[in-house]
Amino acid sequence: MEHVANAKASRAPQYRHSLRQVAEVVGVSSMTVSRAFKKNASVRPELRARILETAQKLGYEPDPRITSVMGAFVRRSSPTYRETLAYLLHPFSENNVFMSRFYEGSVKRATDFGYHPEIIWLKEKTSSFSRLEKMFRMRNIRGLIIGPTVSQPHGHIRLTWSRYAVAAVGSSLWKPRINRVQHHHYMAMILALRKIRKQGGKRIGFIISSLMNARTQGTYVASFLANQTGVIADLASQVHRYTNWEERRFLTWLKQTKPDVVICSFLDEARWIHDHFKRGRFRLVCLDVATETPEFAGIDQHYDILGSHTVDLVLSELQRREFGLPDHPQTIMIEGSWRDGLSFPSA
Repeated sequence: MEHVANAKASRAPQYRHSLRQVAEVVGVSSMTVSRAFKKNASVRPELRARILETAQKLGYEPDPRITSVMGAFVRRSSPTYRETLAYLLHPFSENNVFMSRFYEGSVKRATDFGYHPEIIWLKEKTSSFSRLEKMFRMRNIRGLIIGPTVSQPHGHIRLTWSRYAVAAVGSSLWKPRINRVQHHHYMAMILALRKIRKQGGKRIGFIISSLMNARTQGTYVASFLANQTGVIADLASQVHRYTNWEERRFLTWLKQTKPDVVICSFLDEARWIHDHFKRGRFRLVCLDVATETPEFAGIDQHYDILGSHTVDLVLSELQRREFGLPDHPQTIMIEGSWRDGLSFPSA
């Protein structure tokens, strides 16, 4: 195993800084930060300069794909009334390149059926749900789509559910239990293992954070252990689980496991490994890739399809006038597909 590059680049894999984090450092609202990136917005010059300087230090940049989609929300108009479909999203989604595909898929589906999609950002600890509900009543909003959270695996939202047709995307919303659409994590691991074995992979290692393990309800690890031959105890040693990233602990696991293929559960882990290790010692597979990440091989979760199916769930409830929490919540699983990439060349 080639040693890790000098400790100067020793950074743990983590999610990119968000617009909300910039706002917290500067001491302003997320809306003010967003406006500071727009040329004609009314933000004081000295405040704009401070915001842009802080964003540069944190490495935050507005994602042009998401900006384009957000603009579509504002630009779409019609001379006739169109019912609003509200998307309740947490601020991290604003800086997540994959979530832009969810927006695109869901927006297209909603507008095709004559609905006006609108994003409503949730402030995780300070949201006033009663204020939200007042706004929903004033605007006659009956359909809600709840996006995933990233800072906690088991999110809670408190609304008067009997007023709404509602569905969630992903599994991070823990309470209440509502209809949802999510990626089929268990099948994704099966697909990755089959591809790896077909390409000559024999000793496979898997790294996953405690947060991701909780968000996926343990299905990645369960599938990894269940779909390989061998003693479960031995296979379990090939899984590196961490709460807080410790480079030394990871290197110890890598030395003991000696994998010829490493699977990681999200893109920033793949980027960290790519930046710190020379190619050739082992091949790398990521369980969350897309057309925008050709350097990594792995599973495309098809966020655009997740988005369109979530819209279908809400619209079917509206058409049947099924408001409130379902007696028997349903979960629609969308399977991903394999995408080739430079990190997993043929053996």
